[in-house]
Amino acid sequence: MRLLPPVLLLLVALSGCLGGGSDDGHDHDHDHDHDHDAEGAGHDADAEHDGGHGDADANEAPTVSLDAVVDGANVTFVVDATDADGDALQGTLDPGDGSDPLPIDAFPAEVQHAYAAAGNVTAVLVVTDGTSDATAELVLEVVLDAAGPEPVVFTGTVAAPDPYAATGGPCVLRAGDDAFGAEFDLPRVLDGAPFELTPAADMQVLWLDDGTNYVGDAATSGTVPEGAAQVHVCGTGPGARDVQFTLTIRPAA
Repeated sequence: MRLLPPVLLLLVALSGCLGGGSDDGHDHDHDHDHDHDAEGAGHDADAEHDGGHGDADANEAPTVSLDAVVDGANVTFVVDATDADGDALQGTLDPGDGSDPLPIDAFPAEVQHAYAAAGNVTAVLVVTDGTSDATAELVLEVVLDAAGPEPVVFTGTVAAPDPYAATGGPCVLRAGDDAFGAEFDLPRVLDGAPFELTPAADMQVLWLDDGTNYVGDAATSGTVPEGAAQVHVCGTGPGARDVQFTLTIRPAA
């Protein structure tokens, strides 16, 4: 048998020691990485479980909608609301003009409201399911009728008596003489409101207070005098015989 030199024996021994140490270190690092991965996987699973549990218990807010049909100062609000959880819903609608909010107990619904002043308003719908609220807003332009209040209109027929057919003269009413003139009570205070009588030829309008006193001047157009409570329409000449007339009073807005 051939013997190796002492130097070679020493190198072989050192090579064996270094190789074995490297294997042990590699195995140790691998085991450490495996343990770390396992712990990370367990952590991720716990987070996913917690998140799923939270989603199951969360309450969803209602879904709401708000629209409107505007007709001058009169508005019809069209409201609707649904709830994914099936909860009972209650709502209020604030018209935005300082009036009290309007309750809403069922959906869909139509809510009527009349505005007293022109301008832009913001209506607000709030719906709750007892846990969460949902809100919708709608900006409206309220326009009042530019024509103002409805006019007061009196119609009738006046025939001038024969003396007036020849001479003309002032209109003087006589009690019980229906053919001579027509009398009307004013429905409300109309002081200062413009008026017009048609036809105007050989006709007059006279105003009385709530007694028997005439107020203002006889005319066929102008403004209602202060304190007027009655109006008389009569003929003053031949042109007023069997004439159908219209007296129109236009109250101020």
